[in-house]
Amino acid sequence: MKKILMSLFIISFVFLPLFSKATIKFKEEAVNFGKVDEDKFANLQFEFENIGDSLLVIKRLLPSCGCTTVGLKKKEYKPGEKGVIPIKFKPKGYYSHVTKVITVHTNDEARPTIRLRLSGEVIVKFFAQPELETKELDFGEVEVGKRYEKQIKIKNSGTIDLEMTEAIHPPEIIPEFSSVRIKPNQEGDLLIVLKPTKAGKFQKWLRIRNNSYKKRVMMLKVNATVK
Repeated sequence: MKKILMSLFIISFVFLPLFSKATIKFKEEAVNFGKVDEDKFANLQFEFENIGDSLLVIKRLLPSCGCTTVGLKKKEYKPGEKGVIPIKFKPKGYYSHVTKVITVHTNDEARPTIRLRLSGEVIVKFFAQPELETKELDFGEVEVGKRYEKQIKIKNSGTIDLEMTEAIHPPEIIPEFSSVRIKPNQEGDLLIVLKPTKAGKFQKWLRIRNNSYKKRVMMLKVNATVK
């Protein structure tokens, strides 16, 4: 009997580690940081525990972008031990609702990869907001080689100056700005000059790059029937 008990003890001692597993359990896998100003940081954390019976190893933490930083005091956690993954989100350059993901790689065989989500709303106080008077401009019937003009308004509904940085257009269209800088709650004039080069249906786009992060490119469709 002693030999049998000793054999069972040896077998359990040898094979028990084979059935031991690390198991990570997060208190929450999605955290909302609420509202945060664009010039401040959102600091939050994900709490976890090793509920398995083997050593838990945090192999890698991968944030979805450079605006999110993560850190750990250590990478190994004993059975029953708790830990925290601190997160710092920099909202500069974002607006409205934002969701970011942090991917966690561990030695948990059941869930080797876990994606944590943080979300919230970024409040922007200083911004330029362009508004074109129209998104489509129709010159009607025109003739090849002649010059035609139409004028529209550009309004800045933001809180800082609106700056036009680049105009991308076909050779038949020439944009002329009364000013490349428009103050908050002010309007500027945009003169569109059309010089058609061939007969047919004319339908092309004018693209205006600016310093608004909500609408970085204003687009104006220019139509005409060229004879």
